[in-house]
Amino acid sequence: MPPKKEQKTKEQKLAAALAGSRKSKKKKWAKGRVKEKKNNAAILMPEDYSNAMKEIPRMKTITVSAVSEKLRITGSLSHRLIRKLAKDGTLKKIYDSGGFLLYTKSAKQIAKEKEAAAKAEAAAAKKGKKGKKGATKGKGKGKK
Repeated sequence: MPPKKEQKTKEQKLAAALAGSRKSKKKKWAKGRVKEKKNNAAILMPEDYSNAMKEIPRMKTITVSAVSEKLRITGSLSHRLIRKLAKDGTLKKIYDSGGFLLYTKSAKQIAKEKEAAAKAEAAAAKKGKKGKKGATKGKGKGKK
């Protein structure tokens, strides 16, 4: 019979097992990023409603998500607001299929905005003329 081999202790076996595994450790799953929950309003108060009716037609492209993000309201609520404004003629439909809505300003709304800009410009010009007559250039302020 061949001579008996000397048995290794538990510590020696563990050390040998750890030394033998030269490959990297077991891969871990990447920790997924947790999105912060948006606390969008599900109902509109009267002041929010009037604000939405002014803000939405001013936007260049109007989609459910854009309105929802801007006004911090739910998607279903923004969907209804867009449909209402389109029915009134304030918005012009570009694409409407499935759940996706894409609208822009209508010609009616663009004309309204140009008119408002012209009024504001005229008021500013009027105000500028009044202010220049009685104004003095820096005479009241200076060194003492």
